[in-house]
Amino acid sequence: MAIMSAEMEQLVEQAARRLVRTGAVAEPARYAIREATPDDAHSVARIYNDSVELTQHAIGVCDNAKRSHDRSRVHLMSVESTREWIAKHAMFGRQLWMASSGTRAVGWLSFMGFADRPGMAYTSELAIYVAADARATGVGTHLLTTALQFAPRLGLDCLLAMVWSDNEASHHLFRRHGFVPWGRMPGTVWAYGASRDMLVLGRRVAAQA
Repeated sequence: MAIMSAEMEQLVEQAARRLVRTGAVAEPARYAIREATPDDAHSVARIYNDSVELTQHAIGVCDNAKRSHDRSRVHLMSVESTREWIAKHAMFGRQLWMASSGTRAVGWLSFMGFADRPGMAYTSELAIYVAADARATGVGTHLLTTALQFAPRLGLDCLLAMVWSDNEASHHLFRRHGFVPWGRMPGTVWAYGASRDMLVLGRRVAAQA
């Protein structure tokens, strides 16, 4: 299901009013949200790769051969692989949104499929990434608030977020928007030279018939 520009503008405006009403921001967010296209591959990859590199720098280690194979690496996204990933969203009817301030891309949100098993089509995993120079400015909040308003139009019953156990910023963002712990997978993440738990945060939404 493609979201039309007029629908998106309405949702963004509603999300902005809700943020002000609930006190999440002092004034409406000045971010445009639209569907991503293959032409956005460079921006999507840049925002994701900057996040990986910032995390590595903050931890102070390289994600290298601390184990005997390369499967544990946190790989950067190439522009070409990102272009293919964007195309797959369109192919499977999943939304991928870009947030921008003027002409500058400041973040993105993905509705990803969850566990391609029979009966799981009504659940989606969300992923949100914000540009390094736009963090703590309300981009993630604006994307997530808009996604929660739009999810029923996709016929979704449940939304999930898979969050590393030490990612406090993501924990705070999702829990502020009604996501609660639904599970914990101990030691399933190995990155930056250490083992981490993967937390499953979720919330139900009222899907439209």
